Amino acid sequence: MKSTLRDENLRNLSISEKMLNEINFLLLNIINTENNLQTDQNGKLWINYIIRYDKKGRSLLEFKEATDCYKNARKIERFLFSVQCLQSYRDKMFGKSIEIRFDAIDTNNSRLIVQGDDNAWVESTYASLAEIIKKYKNFNGIIRSFATPFLIQILGVFIGVLLSIKGAQLLAPKLQIEYPFPFAFLFVFLLFSNIWTYLYAGIIQGINFLWPNIIFKEKTRAFMVIKWIINVILSAIFLAGVKSVFSFMYSVLSGILK
Repeated sequence: MKSTLRDENLRNLSISEKMLNEINFLLLNIINTENNLQTDQNGKLWINYIIRYDKKGRSLLEFKEATDCYKNARKIERFLFSVQCLQSYRDKMFGKSIEIRFDAIDTNNSRLIVQGDDNAWVESTYASLAEIIKKYKNFNGIIRSFATPFLIQILGVFIGVLLSIKGAQLLAPKLQIEYPFPFAFLFVFLLFSNIWTYLYAGIIQGINFLWPNIIFKEKTRAFMVIKWIINVILSAIFLAGVKSVFSFMYSVLSGILK
C-alpha cells in the first residue's frame, strides 16, 4: 500500500521542447533503474504521453510521436507525462506512479504527483523532477499573485464611489424629491455595482489571457518575435490605460474637494 505522496500545483511555467526532453530523459532513467531492481512484473514501470491540441487529444507510448504532435500543433492545451505500473494501474493505492500535468486551460490541473510505497524513492524522484521544472518558471507570477485581484477590486470600488458622487452631483438637481443627493448617489452606485460585477470578471479573464499560468513556447523564432512585439504593444496600452484612470481619479477628486 502507498505510504507516501508528494505533489504540488505547478505555477507560472514556460514549457519548451527542451524542458520536455529533460523531463523525459530523467523519467526514462528512473524507470530503467527501478525496473532493473524490480523482480515483480506487476511492479515494473512504463510511461505514456498525453497531448491535447487543436481540439483533439492523443495518448501515446512513444515520446517522439508526442513531440511531433507538439511541433505541428497550432494550439497546445495540455501535455501529460504518466508513469505507472500494473499495480498502480489497477489500484492507485498500490505500486509506484508519477504524473506531470501541464494544462494551459485549467490552472488547477497543472500538477506534479509522485506516489509510492518506498519513501526514499518518492522523495528523491519528486526532488529531481521539481529541480528541472523550477528552472522554467517565468515572471507571470508577479501579475498573477493574490494582490492583483485584491488591488483591482479596491480600485474598482474607489472609482465606483467617485463616479457615484460625481453622478449624484449631476443628477440630484434634476430630481424633484426630498434629499435628492443621497437618492442619486445610491442609484448611480447600484448601477455601477451591477456593471462592475461583469467588468471585474472580464478584467481577470484579460489578465489570465495576457499572463497565463502555463505557456507552451512557440516553435519558430519569427513567431516568438511577433508575439514579443504584440506583448510590448499590449503592455504599453495597459500602462496608458492605468495612467488615464489615475488621471481621471485625480481630476474627479480635485473637483469634489474644491
